Amino acid sequence: MSAYLLTLAFTKPANATAATGLFAHDNTAAGGVRSKVWYTIPAGWPTTPLTDPGLVSQAAPLSTWGTPVPDGSLSCALGDDIYVRVAPDSSWGQLGQPVPTLGMFFSVAFGRLANSTHGDATVASPFCLDVDTGTGIDTPLTLFTSPVDGAPASDGAWTYYCGDLAQNAPGQQAGGAPPVSTRFCTYSFIISGQATLNNANVYTYGHDPGMIVKG
Repeated sequence: MSAYLLTLAFTKPANATAATGLFAHDNTAAGGVRSKVWYTIPAGWPTTPLTDPGLVSQAAPLSTWGTPVPDGSLSCALGDDIYVRVAPDSSWGQLGQPVPTLGMFFSVAFGRLANSTHGDATVASPFCLDVDTGTGIDTPLTLFTSPVDGAPASDGAWTYYCGDLAQNAPGQQAGGAPPVSTRFCTYSFIISGQATLNNANVYTYGHDPGMIVKG
C-alpha cells in the first residue's frame, strides 16, 4: 500500500480587496513554496502513524520526498493512506516554522463528480466510518475536521490524516468484500481553511481537488 499527501499553502492578504478566498497556486520561484501538489510519502513517515483520522504532530520533510504531481492527477488505490497539509507561506513573515499567534481550523468534505453516469457506481466518499458496533458501521465518511486549537508541527504546517481508502461501493472493503480490479472512481472534495491571527483577524481559504481511486 502507498501513502499520499496533498500540500496547500496560504497567503496573508494585504487587505480585503486582495483576498481571493483561495489557497495559493504552486510557486517554486517564491521561496520554494509548493502548493496544490501531491507527494508520495516514503515508508517511515510519520514515525508513529495514526490509526484514526486526526492531526499529525510531525513535520513533513517535503524536499526529500521526490517530485510531486499536480492535484487532479493523483491515481491511488483502495488501502492507500491520504494526508492533507496546509502551511503558511513567506507572506506571514517567516517560513518553515510556526508563525506566532497564527491558528488554523480546516475541514475536508468528500463527494463525487456531478455527471450523468455516476448513479450508484460510486459512494459519496472512498473512506468509511471505522466503528466497531452499531448501525453506523462502514458508513461513508465524508467530512474530516481539525481541532480548533490544534497546534502546528515544527515547520509551521498543519497536517491531517484522513485514513485509508476503504470503498468504491457501499461497505466494500470495510465490509470484507474484495476490490474490483477494473473499477475506478473519481472523487471530488473541498478543502476549506480558516486562519486566525492574534485571535482577531480571520482569513478564509478553499480549494477543490480530485483524485482517482482504483479497485
